[in-house]
Amino acid sequence: MVVSTGLIGHSGGGNSKNRSGPYLVKEDMMTKLNYSLIPPERSDEVAELLLNSFFREEPLGIALGKLSHSIFYFLEIHFIWFETEGL
Repeated sequence: MVVSTGLIGHSGGGNSKNRSGPYLVKEDMMTKLNYSLIPPERSDEVAELLLNSFFREEPLGIALGKLSHSIFYFLEIHFIWFETEGL
């Protein structure tokens, strides 16, 4: 998998206006993203979006929203991302 654990990313979405990023994603949650939600043939695409999101300082929700042809994966990733924010 190209998406690495501990990848730095920005928070995104309507509930994150007052939150600051970047911050580290917990390793166990990134593992869930790698193996449970992202089909192997899409992992490079998602990794590229995460990295582009960080370097352009684009909210993660917007970057992942560009995977509009896979809205199911977007929603699941978005949910797990916010689940990890307080950890």
